[in-house]
Amino acid sequence: MVLCDVGVLVSAGMAGSPHHVPCRRALQTLLKTGDLFAVSELVLAAVVRISTNARIWKIPATPESAFAFVNTVRAHSRAVTVAPAGRHWRIFEDLVLQLGIKGGDTTDAYLAALAQEHGCEWWTTDAGFSRFSGLRWRNLLADPLSAATQGTKRQG
Repeated sequence: MVLCDVGVLVSAGMAGSPHHVPCRRALQTLLKTGDLFAVSELVLAAVVRISTNARIWKIPATPESAFAFVNTVRAHSRAVTVAPAGRHWRIFEDLVLQLGIKGGDTTDAYLAALAQEHGCEWWTTDAGFSRFSGLRWRNLLADPLSAATQGTKRQG
């Protein structure tokens, strides 16, 4: 199962994003396949927060359009909502302590732990996820064509 990072979904939903085309293409391909895919409400909330932020976007999304986008993904017939469960906190703690992660980077560790706990491949535009050795991940910017067409190529 694939779980998309905040940056992938923001870029897919915001035409003004420099990564809009590869992320939109990858998301559309994901939605068209017959495979289940994971969604995290924490990630979706961050998409709403970032896409409506006037400090980031010349023309930010309206809250209504941001929710319309994330609700389309969330309500898809093959979407499976994933949330932290019994093993998540331990995986998160291990990642942070083993790698010496601090500050804002702890969010990446939290999301990597979520993907690992649920056996998901993490789709991202952030090469920094390479530091999580147990994470199956794909950088959609490193190879956008195969990312959008092959579905499960492993980057890390």
